[in-house]
Amino acid sequence: GVLEIMNLTAEERDAYEGRIKFLSIEASALHKQRTDGIAEGKVEARYEMAIKMIHENISDDLILKITNLTQSELDEAKSLLTEHS
Repeated sequence: GVLEIMNLTAEERDAYEGRIKFLSIEASALHKQRTDGIAEGKVEARYEMAIKMIHENISDDLILKITNLTQSELDEAKSLLTEHS
């Protein structure tokens, strides 16, 4: 606990604080990776939904409204479909 840390030598305390700082940086990096992964998954899901809607001949206006994709993102999804056809 706190008393143990207070009884450390200056060198031990520096090493301890360095380790705490390292672990904090690692935790922040992992959180960012997780957050980025979640955001990426959401975008991917919107593209998948748009592609399904394109296959159902749903209008671009409705696809844009439901998926919140931009026109250029929808155009990109359509170009991916034509490349894989």
